[in-house]
Amino acid sequence: MTMEFARLDDYFRAIGVLPPLPPTAHTSVEHFTRHGHGGGRGDGGSPLALRRAVHLIADASLVDHRCLGLLPSAVAAAAILLARLYLEPSHGREQLLRWGRELEELTGYRPADVNGGLECMYETMPDDPGFLISPLLLLFADPSQPVEK
Repeated sequence: MTMEFARLDDYFRAIGVLPPLPPTAHTSVEHFTRHGHGGGRGDGGSPLALRRAVHLIADASLVDHRCLGLLPSAVAAAAILLARLYLEPSHGREQLLRWGRELEELTGYRPADVNGGLECMYETMPDDPGFLISPLLLLFADPSQPVEK
């Protein structure tokens, strides 16, 4: 718990009010998808379909221990990108890069920041989600990190 959150917690308890809960992946998903991103052709589906898919992917991440160490906002960011890929599996490199830029603008996370989450959440998806994760991980790899062989 951060010092700032601890002070807020103390304040709310002192005035007899339950303190607010820290954000969850669900609150992050709602925050990130509130403005209807993903609404047109080439955008990963309708906003409602996108939000539903993101929630399902984020929920499924709870069963993989590797995802439990991620911040809720990072889970939501990775789930948004995976949901877009799932809803529109026929995508080109330029579209992926555009989605990556939009993800950073929307969530503050670059795709390279959530590569670990992308990988573990991909493995919780149905047997054939319609796309492969390895080219995506390579496309969004952090150039400052060595490539594993």
